[in-house]
Amino acid sequence: MTIYLTVRRFRCEASSCPRRTFAEQVEGLTFRYRRRSQSQQAMLAVIGRFLAGRAGARLAAMLHCRVSANTLLGRLRALPAEPPDRSPRVLGVDDFALKRGHVYGTVLIDIEKGRPVDVLPDRTAETFPAWLRQHPGAEIVCRDRASAYAEAVRTAAPDAVQIADRFHLWLNLCKTVEKCVLAHRRCLTPPEDEVQDAVVEPFAGPPAIEGKRAANTRRHFAAVREMYDKGVAIDVISKTLRMDRKTIRKYAHATTVEGLLAPPRQSRKMLQPWAKCLNMRWQEGCTDSGRLFREIQQRGYRGTSRSVRRWLEPLRSAEAPTPKRSEAPTVRQVTGWLTRHPDNLSSGQHLRLKHIMARCPELADLTAYRVVRHDDEEPRRPPPTPLDQGRRGQRPAAPALTAMIFTPPEAALDQGKNRPSLSSERPAGLGQPASRGCGDR
Repeated sequence: MTIYLTVRRFRCEASSCPRRTFAEQVEGLTFRYRRRSQSQQAMLAVIGRFLAGRAGARLAAMLHCRVSANTLLGRLRALPAEPPDRSPRVLGVDDFALKRGHVYGTVLIDIEKGRPVDVLPDRTAETFPAWLRQHPGAEIVCRDRASAYAEAVRTAAPDAVQIADRFHLWLNLCKTVEKCVLAHRRCLTPPEDEVQDAVVEPFAGPPAIEGKRAANTRRHFAAVREMYDKGVAIDVISKTLRMDRKTIRKYAHATTVEGLLAPPRQSRKMLQPWAKCLNMRWQEGCTDSGRLFREIQQRGYRGTSRSVRRWLEPLRSAEAPTPKRSEAPTVRQVTGWLTRHPDNLSSGQHLRLKHIMARCPELADLTAYRVVRHDDEEPRRPPPTPLDQGRRGQRPAAPALTAMIFTPPEAALDQGKNRPSLSSERPAGLGQPASRGCGDR
């Protein structure tokens, strides 16, 4: 059904009025500069309130009202804001990036209700104290270790208890442990006598690679090396032989032509997780490369049978398999083993971590709980480690850390999830802080 509405147009006789004519508005139905009725505007506001931009635009299209996501977000921004009169009892404070590395804002969360309270346009020491003075009532403030937030709470809400959030504290601890592991990274490499049982170092077998492509590679390699050894520039060789400069450079810097003909190392790396299984099956008498390929393929191998056949070539030769030293774990891996709960480590990770701590007592100290503060005695001062420096950096925030220990974990729900996005209240959208309703994800 289509309704045609006819309205009157009036003329203004005042010479100072910028509008010469204006149309009549029907109260409750039309509004100036709007192409939709007020009831439809209210419907779009409800859709945007619950579904936000893209999802709301899809629902509106099904209701025969085509709007864009930006239109819905703009409609939400036009709604009158209802800022809270008082601050929540447990207030969470964290920053978020409007433009990472350049522009940051501040998101305020009601920890008890799990709902957003307000979004501030920056994270300076002037904006947040002004908000606290306008909204008194905060008894507990959960924040990160930023000095601006700490000073703001001390200035505007001196009676509030400040709590350091667990997320940033754990993040700083992991970074400090990583520095300690990096300082002792030489201890991660196992000694010569520690080898993996019956693990073969895969390499290209003795049979030479033949074929038309191999013959062309040998011929080009000989020509390039002959001219390069005489001092001819790479550009001149490229023009003379009509070959790409990158290919000429690769041939000129190669030690032997066999290195150019060798299979890529990627297939060897892909087979490394199944090396022990392949060697065990070989010792059991299974020498069929196709059968071995099908067996490891069922276990998750994504390579080709040709890679398996190349890997088995040294086993077919008369030489005995060469045991390979166990690869040293990376710094990030050891950091994860040290900071993870022991129950979440596998038996292999437990064993490797035990060997590392036996070789490096300094890393073994990281796994023990120690008293970080001595009231009666002067602490000993050996050469400072990264862990000592990180612990010393926590001393200014000691009251907030103590409050964190005796506070339930729910007091830090806003930390670590500081990317404001859509919520059931009111999305900010388009990277601009709204007056309220900007949720955290």
